[in-house]
Amino acid sequence: MEMIQINKPNYKKVQQTAYSILETHPYFFNMSFPISPIDIIQNVPNIKLETYSNLAVLTESSNDEIAEMLDSEEGSTFFDPTQNRYVIAFNENRNEHRIRFTLAHELGHIYLGHLLENAPDDLYKIQETEANYFAKRLLVPQPFICKALEITDLQTLNTSDISILFNVSMEVAGYSINNYNCLPFTPRNDEMCKPFIKGINRQMTILQMAHRISPSA
Repeated sequence: MEMIQINKPNYKKVQQTAYSILETHPYFFNMSFPISPIDIIQNVPNIKLETYSNLAVLTESSNDEIAEMLDSEEGSTFFDPTQNRYVIAFNENRNEHRIRFTLAHELGHIYLGHLLENAPDDLYKIQETEANYFAKRLLVPQPFICKALEITDLQTLNTSDISILFNVSMEVAGYSINNYNCLPFTPRNDEMCKPFIKGINRQMTILQMAHRISPSA
């Protein structure tokens, strides 16, 4: 009897792809911390960033109409063949955490080669899951949590700590620290962390100050 291949998200590939950006991106040695999707996008020649408001002006539409056309209240990516580049459009009226995650999510679609027209529903769901996972790994790299714990006198980091350290939502922070705590190994990667160590130290200083002010945090 022939076995039916069931497609599922390739989490290993997604993580490797997200980490490779931090390891090999041309802007690598000047990248800020927390990781800025905007910095990455602005330094990739074939990716352009557009706000919903700007697209609304260009098309004489409203922001709501742009969201309807792109089928998303958050953001979307399309390929412009006339300029041979991807365009990431995002709703700039969302909060900072949401915008950062949306941009990272859309980068995931580009780097993972997802942008296929008329993808069937099952493939679309897999691609959305992979893009979400990519965003979590890009914004909260597991080796960075490991490095943060090495340079602090805090014994553990909670969801609020991760949210402050990486400038992400509590939902993303909770997922990330829970995942880290379940790992059967320590995800060290000193080379990947090295260019970001000053930023990690700065954020950890802020975090430790917050703990001293509010010991129960």
